[in-house]
Amino acid sequence: MSVRRALIKLWSTAKIFARPRAQGYHTGTVALPKHQIVAKAFGEGDVRAGVSRVQQGFDTARRIFASTLLSRVTTNVSAELRNRTTRQLLFGNSTPFFAFVGLSLATGSIITKEDELEGLCLEIRSSIERLHKATAEAESDLFTPNETIGIHNFTFGPYIGKGANAAIYCAKKKENNDVAGPDIQSHMPRGIFPFAIKMMFNYGVQSNAFLIMNKMANETLPARMVCTQIENEEEQPAIESIINEASVNLPPHPNIVSMHSALADYVPEGLPEALSEIPEALPVRLYSEGFGRNMTMFIVMKRYDTNLKAYLTERVADGSNVVKLPEVRESVLLFAQLLEGIAHINRHGVAHRDLKSDNLLLDLSSDADGRPEVPRLVLTDFGCSFHDSGGSLLLPFRTRHTDRGGNPALMAPEVINATPGPFAVIDYSKSDAWAAGAIAYELFTGRNPFINEPGSGGRALLNSRTYSEKDLPPLPSDVPDVVTRLLFALLSRSPNKRPSAELAADILQLHLWAP
Repeated sequence: MSVRRALIKLWSTAKIFARPRAQGYHTGTVALPKHQIVAKAFGEGDVRAGVSRVQQGFDTARRIFASTLLSRVTTNVSAELRNRTTRQLLFGNSTPFFAFVGLSLATGSIITKEDELEGLCLEIRSSIERLHKATAEAESDLFTPNETIGIHNFTFGPYIGKGANAAIYCAKKKENNDVAGPDIQSHMPRGIFPFAIKMMFNYGVQSNAFLIMNKMANETLPARMVCTQIENEEEQPAIESIINEASVNLPPHPNIVSMHSALADYVPEGLPEALSEIPEALPVRLYSEGFGRNMTMFIVMKRYDTNLKAYLTERVADGSNVVKLPEVRESVLLFAQLLEGIAHINRHGVAHRDLKSDNLLLDLSSDADGRPEVPRLVLTDFGCSFHDSGGSLLLPFRTRHTDRGGNPALMAPEVINATPGPFAVIDYSKSDAWAAGAIAYELFTGRNPFINEPGSGGRALLNSRTYSEKDLPPLPSDVPDVVTRLLFALLSRSPNKRPSAELAADILQLHLWAP
């Protein structure tokens, strides 16, 4: 389905784009060179005292947008139109940005070709990715191709937390590699550690680099470098083949975790809080009652500030957690970033299959002037992902022993209701998009209706296997109508009626950029 037809389906006319905005109304997204996703402001140009964090983030992007994104747009519009629009963006004139695609605000109708509308979305996306690419390449220079990377190269900082399959520590490159083994500096503040090291729990794979990399290959999908130095040189070609197959298909993207390297190494002694937090995952040589193997996989990644689940909650005095919802505009921006990340992996033949707010990390960096920016959201934890080199995202489903993915509560209806058979397949082409719709409920209401939350009486409001679309809870009245309709469309039971993540991202882009 084209963007134009989807818009017409969601709205009876295109007049949604012509709706008047108050001066100072802020819309849009753009990626700054330092990766943060912030918003472009239409309206007053100066940052005003007392404005919200989100609004300050919007204002930050004004000149960046005009000097970078517009200069890269390659649609066949005149230089005069581009220059005039640049001046309007710089000085706060709210004349429509959609002059680029010939949108008639007088009649509220689209008067251009479909491919021009779709081309605008492509240019926005491509420009953001180009800005990100330069920084990604600079970050990858932290480790040279010929550098032997092991745990001994790093200093471990404070313990961050754990999940079902891994523990995470703050980390930085060691200043002096002459000292054997990793350094441990658990008493140092987290702020001095630019990286996080994710130590996978290995209970069943022999302490052999080839076997470990083979078993945990999905975890390395976003990795820019996978270390292949192993003790047995005869295994080198085989392990390189596995790594190449797993890693070349998912290029860097602003909304995918920044993963620098993955390697297999021995679990080091003295890891902070290991005996109290993850004793069962330690090998016997470090803890007599541990079940872990001596070797496991370590993943070196950017250290993010928090995950989406924690960001949306706040601990109060009695120790309980309460919902802390962001402003609606910020929630829409986070929703758009989630869809952009999904669109990227789906486009490269990957289905995540375990999307949830715990697996969405946030970068809360401030701009050069110290003002907070809209969080940058990234997808992480690809251990349950499905990779289809053909790009169809169809998994043969001959027996019930076939792994369907992660959390059953957030499995799309076509996945959880699939029936095995000689010629049966599970279609994952739009399953991540469905999960994004469910997660969006958390952004706008604080609760996912498909998840059993504390205080919900022991059961979720809806079951993904049996729910009816008419039972979907309403969204708050301040959520834009187009966003509400899009969320409901993403939660259509039939994948044939559901927009793809890429199409949904395009629709949100148009909504965010519209004047």
